[in-house]
Amino acid sequence: MDVASYISGYVDGEGCFTVSFSPRTKMRGGWEVRPSFSVSQNADRSGVLKLMQTYFQCGSIRPDRSERTLKFEVRSIDDLVSKVLPHFAQYPLLSEKQREVETFCQSV
Repeated sequence: MDVASYISGYVDGEGCFTVSFSPRTKMRGGWEVRPSFSVSQNADRSGVLKLMQTYFQCGSIRPDRSERTLKFEVRSIDDLVSKVLPHFAQYPLLSEKQREVETFCQSV
């Protein structure tokens, strides 16, 4: 099976592309902007998160206590621009979530 296509399909169902804004007086403009790509999964299915981390060669896997799951997350803008977003340009999502990817890309 093609791993790249598998990852896009998995992210289509379970992935999240977000940009959070937090007030920070020490930041220019007074706001911290944090883009993030993530996928959460139950601990007994962590293999797919490890596969993504290996495939993208970036990101981290951490416990998400609010949902009692594990989360693979990429927050580095450099990694998002050079590794994650090029993947989804070449292997786009097939659902309406692709619009989220496109908006996220513009934000990053």
